[in-house]
Amino acid sequence: MNEQLEGAVAVAQPAIKPEPKTLAIRILVIVALILAITSCGAAAILYVKSNELAETNDAQGALIAEQAKKIEGLSAKISKYDKQISEISAIKNLAKNHTTTLNLMAMQHLIEGGVVTDDFTVEKLHLISEDNEKLLVNIDIGMQPSMKALYVGRGTFNLSDRELRAKSQTLIAAVKELYGPSESYLPKWDDNNVYVTIKNYEIGDTTSGTFKLAGEK
Repeated sequence: MNEQLEGAVAVAQPAIKPEPKTLAIRILVIVALILAITSCGAAAILYVKSNELAETNDAQGALIAEQAKKIEGLSAKISKYDKQISEISAIKNLAKNHTTTLNLMAMQHLIEGGVVTDDFTVEKLHLISEDNEKLLVNIDIGMQPSMKALYVGRGTFNLSDRELRAKSQTLIAAVKELYGPSESYLPKWDDNNVYVTIKNYEIGDTTSGTFKLAGEK
């Protein structure tokens, strides 16, 4: 009888439910596991990507180094060519200067003895080129017989300044005419850079823009 009562009491007792605190802990554990698994997966993905980026960076670094080496080689070649071009340019300038000198010498011989006025002859002519551009002209004159009697010496004549100036200008014009216009193979004639001498004594020059006698300066 007692056993039947105990069984009835046992049946009548309600089932024990888990406490809310225990359930929350279980949920937290599950969430933690999920987060841990997710973190591990993300870490694995990041590791793979990191390796891929490292390989890409290595490849790009090697490519950049190769390109830098090629650029260095090209720079060396360019420097070599620049040097050769400079040497060729120097040779061309030297050849041009030499050619100009030869042309001026030929012109000097042509004018010497080839230019004659009623009063003077060209005894000696010096054509000097400065940088193949500016031309300096020095005319050392000889005298016609009529002028020899008027020559006092040391570049002085028994003539008025006006007469000597006019006779000198006539000679300069004759020399300029034979020299010719500005030919490509000769420096340009400079009207303001002409000197007239006799036996190396100065008669006058055109440096002021017009011909002036030595005594007029």
